[in-house]
Amino acid sequence: MRCAVAVLIVLFLLLPAVALAENQPPVADAGPDQTIFLNDNLTLLGSATDPEGDPIVGWEWEVVSAPAESTYGLAFADTPELIFTADSVGDYVITLRAQDFFLWSDPDAVLVTLVENLPPSAVASAAPLSGPAPLTVGFDGTGSSDPEGGEMFYDWDFDDGDYGIGTSPAHTYDTRGIYEVFLIVTDDHGNDDFDAVEITVLPNPVTLTATDSGYYSASGFHDPADTDYVASVGSTRSFFVFDLTSLTDPRPIVSATLVLDTGTVTSGGFGGITYTLYDVSTPIPTLVGGGDGLTGIYEDLGSGVPFSAATEIEPGTSGTDKSIPLLGAGVATLEAAKGGLVAIGGGPSGLSGNFAFDGTDLSGARLVIEFGALVPVLSMHPIALYTLVPSLLIGAGLVALRQNKPTRPCDAMSPGSGTFRTS
Repeated sequence: MRCAVAVLIVLFLLLPAVALAENQPPVADAGPDQTIFLNDNLTLLGSATDPEGDPIVGWEWEVVSAPAESTYGLAFADTPELIFTADSVGDYVITLRAQDFFLWSDPDAVLVTLVENLPPSAVASAAPLSGPAPLTVGFDGTGSSDPEGGEMFYDWDFDDGDYGIGTSPAHTYDTRGIYEVFLIVTDDHGNDDFDAVEITVLPNPVTLTATDSGYYSASGFHDPADTDYVASVGSTRSFFVFDLTSLTDPRPIVSATLVLDTGTVTSGGFGGITYTLYDVSTPIPTLVGGGDGLTGIYEDLGSGVPFSAATEIEPGTSGTDKSIPLLGAGVATLEAAKGGLVAIGGGPSGLSGNFAFDGTDLSGARLVIEFGALVPVLSMHPIALYTLVPSLLIGAGLVALRQNKPTRPCDAMSPGSGTFRTS
């Protein structure tokens, strides 16, 4: 009996030692080596197995090697899932240990390599590159690329106050000018690149032929059957009537030019002649009705609101066209007269007796009209009133718009500086 008890006591004392001698540490696995971009977050998924099947109760991640002067961060370092961040390119060696109830595993290492993300390459193209207004242009950014093959985002600045997104937007230009369109390509790490393409919008004028023309002498004589728009210093002043009912374009008139066939230009001496257009306040039926004694119309053709600057008519230019651009007052009058008739007239100044024009038929008098962009409707909302800043310079006979462009194309979605050219 005593022997049996002694054996039991010995076995009881030896069992823990035998059990401890047989327990093996777990085996940790830090996962495969990783390559990430600078400033990216990396989640390392660790695991461990225990030879006896004991549960893993402890985890420990540690950076054992890093580039000099680098700053890195470890989150959840006591769990199997580590979140790792760093601010310097290079190699980082990170180890993982796991623990069962009794023992820690040997460390397992994973190599994390941080590389710098390279910016994308933006390539912008467009078709057509030029044409008359209104001009619809298709833009294409599909030639852009990213060295790492990452996702890219496309922003377009059309240089007229409008913007677009996507690889292939379309945009319509209503006003003539030269537009520098920027494409800004941004990758999924915030790096960007830009490219630009130039679009030239040409004038798309409408040409109207005079429906009536003629002249009044200093005594007020005019023959309604005579459409000859002869004009001479101190003797005759000419007028032109145009029918604007055919103008269906809803856009505003931004410029107009009277083009006259110079049937006869003589100097009779030294120096040239200048011709100036004026507003004609005389009702058109009276203007074209003719008859003697209408000296008030003669004065009206030379003393109204100036519709053009004094245009020099050079001697010896017979048989050529002479263009006389209208000033802002003339352009505004045409805009107001849409849907009806309008009359303009003028007279020469210079050496007495010299003829400025001697047109022989109505086809020699043409009005060339250009249209611009639709004028935005002003909203009474205070934000709209604050943000809408149109600049309509009618006084020059043109619409001049100053459009902000990015000084740095990656800032294209915010105001910069630049000039929109109407040419």
